Amino acid sequence: MDSTRNQQFVSYLTKLFFILANLLPLYGVWFCNWDAKQIFLVYCMESIIVGLMTIGRMTLTGLFGPRTSQTSAKGDFSWVGLVLFFIVHYGFFLAIQMGIFFGVSNMIPRARGPFETIQAI
Repeated sequence: MDSTRNQQFVSYLTKLFFILANLLPLYGVWFCNWDAKQIFLVYCMESIIVGLMTIGRMTLTGLFGPRTSQTSAKGDFSWVGLVLFFIVHYGFFLAIQMGIFFGVSNMIPRARGPFETIQAI
């Protein structure tokens, strides 16, 4: 019973920490004169880093992950297709997200759409 209480308390603290960590940029913009555009650029860079780390993890899992009798016999490389799919899908996500942001924020004034934004970057 004590173990369950400890797990609930740790879960509560974890949730509280993440809520406060996500409110920190909002506090900084409202009360400390932080530039919201720079915060979003940090978020974009973080998204790119997370995507690269995910590609690395997928590749390592595909190369060295657990094998079943079916995959080891065939020399299964289906994970390569999944990595390529992720790269295309996540790349479009990032391009559209940053295109919308740059279009709305006028950080790149000559861009008129997401593809021109990518070109301007």
